[in-house]
Amino acid sequence: MKICKLFLLLALCAFCSCKKTTFINSAKGSLSYEIQGGQIIDTISSDGEWQVESCPEWLKVEKQDSILRCFAEENKSGAIREGKITLVGGEVKSEIAVTQASICTRLNAANTSLA
Repeated sequence: MKICKLFLLLALCAFCSCKKTTFINSAKGSLSYEIQGGQIIDTISSDGEWQVESCPEWLKVEKQDSILRCFAEENKSGAIREGKITLVGGEVKSEIAVTQASICTRLNAANTSLA
């Protein structure tokens, strides 16, 4: 009887582990923030489990079921911020491009006189 239970348990584990993630898709594809920052919500579709593997240090992300909430603070760096959020599920990876506008810190005039 113990052998039957063990065999059944192993068969169940093997059956459950067969389902692999084959795709992870972002509804938005890319995220673009204004200088002030803010929150952008993206819906992620997948046929399996996924998680956030990495994101830029200036971005905070939270995963809740199929929702990805992304927060950016105001960009005071003087440079456009660019990066990517990497989502992973099993051996499948998906990337979401992220940019944030910057404060203009310098202007160069093409002409030195006004006519």
